[in-house]
Amino acid sequence: MNTGCITAGVLLVLAVLVGSAGAHAEGPTTLYPSANERLGVGVVGDIRNYDLSLLHAGWYVNWGTSANLINPEGMDFAQIIRVGASIQPGLAQLREIAARNPGSLWLVGNEPDCIWQDNVWPETYAEQYHDIYYALKEADPTCQVAVGGIVQATPLRLQWLERVWNWYQVRYGETMPVDVWNVHNFILQERKGSWGCEIPPGINATAGMLYGIDDHDNMTYFRQQIEAFRRWMAEKGQQNKPLIVSEYGILFHEGLGYDYERVRRFMLATFDYFMNAADPQIGYPADGYRLVQRWAWYSLDDPSFEQDEYPTWSALYDPFPPYAVRPLGIEFGRYAGALVVPYVDLVPARFQLDAPTSLVYGEPAAFTAHITVQNRGNTASAGPIAVQVRREAPTGAGAVTAVGAVPALPRRYAGDASLTLAWQSVITGPVDFVVHVNPDGAVPEWNPANNTALHRLDVWADLVLDRVGAVSSGVPILPGESAPVQLRALVRNAGALDIPGTEVCFWVQPPGESEESAGCVILPYLAAGQSAVVERGWTLERAGVHHLRAVVDPAGAIIERFEGNNQAVGSVLAAPHRLFWPILRKGASAP
Repeated sequence: MNTGCITAGVLLVLAVLVGSAGAHAEGPTTLYPSANERLGVGVVGDIRNYDLSLLHAGWYVNWGTSANLINPEGMDFAQIIRVGASIQPGLAQLREIAARNPGSLWLVGNEPDCIWQDNVWPETYAEQYHDIYYALKEADPTCQVAVGGIVQATPLRLQWLERVWNWYQVRYGETMPVDVWNVHNFILQERKGSWGCEIPPGINATAGMLYGIDDHDNMTYFRQQIEAFRRWMAEKGQQNKPLIVSEYGILFHEGLGYDYERVRRFMLATFDYFMNAADPQIGYPADGYRLVQRWAWYSLDDPSFEQDEYPTWSALYDPFPPYAVRPLGIEFGRYAGALVVPYVDLVPARFQLDAPTSLVYGEPAAFTAHITVQNRGNTASAGPIAVQVRREAPTGAGAVTAVGAVPALPRRYAGDASLTLAWQSVITGPVDFVVHVNPDGAVPEWNPANNTALHRLDVWADLVLDRVGAVSSGVPILPGESAPVQLRALVRNAGALDIPGTEVCFWVQPPGESEESAGCVILPYLAAGQSAVVERGWTLERAGVHHLRAVVDPAGAIIERFEGNNQAVGSVLAAPHRLFWPILRKGASAP
């Protein structure tokens, strides 16, 4: 749970010191086809206690992680990992959770710049972020990883973040990889030993922004901090990344001047700002240059800042039975409800391809695909929904290999459908199998562009002729005679496909003559990874060094990754018959 770095005890000290623009539904956009999905909440208690049908929120955080996701009313859940003294949960558990929940959004830390929260020096945070990022990506390459939100984008806290950014580059020799940027946007005093959010750990300062209590809902400061963070992102080459505000709100109670109407005005004003604030110089290009893509109000159910007779008005629901919606929750729901646009979004969430362990070049092989189809829209789909698997060749030519269908699907997180399809394909090299959901567009939906998933079967033939030589009797050749030899070639299958019936041909070049064919041999079968020796009898007609050449698949009948290794050269010596003069004794005369 986060409290914006200010505690109820601090509010006790503070106690002695003492109309909304309408929402307008936007049409489907690239990021959020229904704009209400931009709005989220922070939840302290068990979210299952609340009837959230009135809220129309799109996502939530609870400052923790979960292997078994709860998604009431189709709300997304953002996982939050706690850092600091240790990483919680540990890396092994994080891998397990990520593997079970592919595509999740992970926030690494909660206010790591605040001594009352994760309280991490910037260099330590950079190293913990590195380990977490790669552990998550190893378990689920589709996940999205975000930094933990700093309390507010003030110069002091951007200095802390700058050190994180720089140390990551120095320590790992690469730019810090961030899929989604994240920030909190409270407006709190930065003074050592006083109320507010204190000084970030590792920063040598005693004061930063000295906001007062009455500044807590100042929309000018609110806008300035968001723009400062987006500007910082742009300076780091991160403009083309989404930005979320995973926590912000009003932490002060009515005794400090924050009555219900004031809190209400602030909340609705921030919604209007987030919905509309855009800047082509620093905003996110994929979202119409909006500065912020998603935001989460603090909170759904935390009244812990109430004091004596002074209530806080920022909670949307009562945190105790019967867990009734509060006035601010009704305002939240009214705003978000006006943004709802019904839509269907069909996607192949899983495409597992089972292939034979041994594939034979040019022969049919049996394949099975296990496919899961989801509707990620906010409205139930029509049905049945056609599902098709196509084979796509590198040349671009393709053909349908299997067809099936699943029934109509409910809204997201309310259920999916699975099917198994089987077919046979002749494999001669790499091939893409593509599953296509709703290929004919018979079911109306928002984004047909995400209806496919691909499995690449990256298998090649690669025949290698390692060496060629000959074995002879060693008997010298007499003039007018010949010598039989056995030509030999070592052929290796360096590819992933078994090769049936490949040809190996030999050539011999006698001394001083042109090369001549020595015939060919058919190698009946060569499994992937194996080698074989092929032989061919031949007769050498004259003495001297004979040059040899052998080629596997000389006609190019086999499509290979690389054909420059298909031949080898060697030689064989046909020894001449030698004549020896008799040895004479010293002083003897010839007869």
